[in-house]
Amino acid sequence: MIHVIDDYYINVEELNYTAMLDLHKKTKPDKITGESKDTYKTIGYYSTPDNAIIGMVKYRMKEKLKGAKVTHTLEQAIKIIQESNKEVTELLEKCLKEER
Repeated sequence: MIHVIDDYYINVEELNYTAMLDLHKKTKPDKITGESKDTYKTIGYYSTPDNAIIGMVKYRMKEKLKGAKVTHTLEQAIKIIQESNKEVTELLEKCLKEER
């Protein structure tokens, strides 16, 4: 599992990359082992880690725009979108730098 930013992770699987949000909850303890596991919300399934990051940032942007049922002005919405675009660019550039 890859920690991307804040509570967002990418789970690397054989056929895809799953973007997930850590809900900071634990599952009920297993009856045999007594272990509790972290609970995640699946954001989406992607074919590449780049696409998973883009999907994750779009999800974050949507959540910010949706907010707590707050009405945003057009200027506020544009600022949120610009910040999200900057965030995805920075994350992807960071990935590309680490590949080289």
